[in-house]
Amino acid sequence: MKKIYLLILPLLFLPLIVNASDAFPSFPMAFYGQVKYDGQVLSVGSKVRAYCNSDLKGEVIVQGSGAYGYSDPTKTKLVIGSYSGCNKLVFKFISTGSTTENGGDSVISYNSGFVSGSTIDLDLNFTKNVPPVIPPSTGGGGGGGGGNITPPAAPIIGDSDGNGKVDIIDFALMMSNWGKNGINVSDLNNDSKVDIIDFALLMAHWSIN
Repeated sequence: MKKIYLLILPLLFLPLIVNASDAFPSFPMAFYGQVKYDGQVLSVGSKVRAYCNSDLKGEVIVQGSGAYGYSDPTKTKLVIGSYSGCNKLVFKFISTGSTTENGGDSVISYNSGFVSGSTIDLDLNFTKNVPPVIPPSTGGGGGGGGGNITPPAAPIIGDSDGNGKVDIIDFALMMSNWGKNGINVSDLNNDSKVDIIDFALLMAHWSIN
């Protein structure tokens, strides 16, 4: 009789063990590697983010030598909690001192689904957004045959919205970006900040079209 009790007792606790295992949360995923923008490592303090659709799933601050994470299990990584509803994670960054999120001109993504507990070595090489090249127009041929090639107009300093003139819209853009650091359309002298020098350049080219 005692032997029968010993056999039945584990069976009584089996449902509790199964239910407890179902309640355990998934272990997060983690990414590590270097992050670069236009061939240059991002400075210390920059941020790397991962999104599932528009949902932010993880963020990490860039450490020394452009590393956003390390292979050493005791060191920093970009940790991603469980996600679903998207077929890829998309990565973006924010440079040190800037509030503008950037993804470069090509999407960097991880195209596999969530795998609990996995650690992935993934270097992030963001490329700089390059404005499209406008092909030169050809005029109608007059006289000696063949049209004249008209080169595209040079960009106007201060024309931040690209409408061909420096006006109140460009002034409003500069005021909204005033004091910001990093890549910015109102940074007219390309010193990574919007300040009095950029304002002077805007005024010097006011209403040029």
